Amino acid sequence: MRFWRRHPGIRAVLALLLVLQAGCSTWRVQPVAPAEVLAEQPHKRVRLTLVDGGRVEIHCPRLVSDSVIGVRSDTTGCRAVAPAAARESVAVALSQVDSVALRKPSAGRSIGLFFGVILGVLVVFAAVCAATDCLTYSTPVLGTSPGN
Repeated sequence: MRFWRRHPGIRAVLALLLVLQAGCSTWRVQPVAPAEVLAEQPHKRVRLTLVDGGRVEIHCPRLVSDSVIGVRSDTTGCRAVAPAAARESVAVALSQVDSVALRKPSAGRSIGLFFGVILGVLVVFAAVCAATDCLTYSTPVLGTSPGN
């Protein structure tokens, strides 16, 4: 318990680690046709890979007729209303879409980040302890008072 009292910043670092572990995600290409992915449920954003090899990230995508329509940046949030500025709108013909990728959590990256941060904290702690000799602890001899 003394360790936590002498180093209260460790609690903050551990709390930060818990927050960081949920932060990693990656794009995952969906194995079904693009029209099926876009029609099944609303998505906050998608990354389209085009037939010519280009990529387009679309926020608030929706399937309208034979096109994928959305906005380039998420400035308005995904609402049922049309984008406020026409310059932010983007439309891609479904025939030009080769695949659709969705942002999904990545357990491997989250675990890697978690242990990477822990390793970094331990390295910094070891360096500080080596410089300040923070782990030496003198045991009082029985029968003497701390002031003697």
